[in-house]
Amino acid sequence: MKSYFEYAGKIALYTIAATSMTACAFFHPELDRPVETGNTIDQFNSIEKYSPVYVNVNISYEFEFVDHEDFEEKGEEIWIYRGRMEDMKNRYMQLSYAEIDAEQSPPAGAVITQGRKRVTGYDTCITKSRDLSDDEQALFGDAIQNLDTYALTDDVPKTDLFVRRFIENNTPEGARRLEAVYFISLDELGYNCADFNTNDETMLEMLADWRAESLRSFEIIG
Repeated sequence: MKSYFEYAGKIALYTIAATSMTACAFFHPELDRPVETGNTIDQFNSIEKYSPVYVNVNISYEFEFVDHEDFEEKGEEIWIYRGRMEDMKNRYMQLSYAEIDAEQSPPAGAVITQGRKRVTGYDTCITKSRDLSDDEQALFGDAIQNLDTYALTDDVPKTDLFVRRFIENNTPEGARRLEAVYFISLDELGYNCADFNTNDETMLEMLADWRAESLRSFEIIG
């Protein structure tokens, strides 16, 4: 009698497991939802991928979705968000995945642990009325062009920007590299880049606050 119940129990257990797996496959179809869902960007869109291979980003809900573009010829995909609340209207975020060459290491910068990944950060103040230097063009040029094209409106000119860019340090094989760019338009705040070319304590504290704010704007959660 005991062996019968043991046998029946195993059959029931296997049935429950099989049913659970079938239900999981039904309720979590891998390709039936977009890479961007709300404020979450999921590169692989697959329940079989997990950290550190699984690169999943959540953008602060202080931001709302603006636009998405897929540049197939460059192997790059971008999502742009802007500040949702009244005191955040001059803030913007760009998330992107881009194909990279064999060289993995980003240029030297500030190495930061951001959620489950290490990223390298760079920041500058850009006055758009002048030409960018070669270094500025390499690090920030494409991101500023994307902001101009897909997020900014003609009736609200943006002439000076605080920009902070983050590049994923180690990209898994077969993946595209994650990048995040944080923008603050200084026009609405009554500042321009020249105001920060100083050792004024108030300006330095403001820059420190913006650097910290940029890190709070997104997190790598998987």
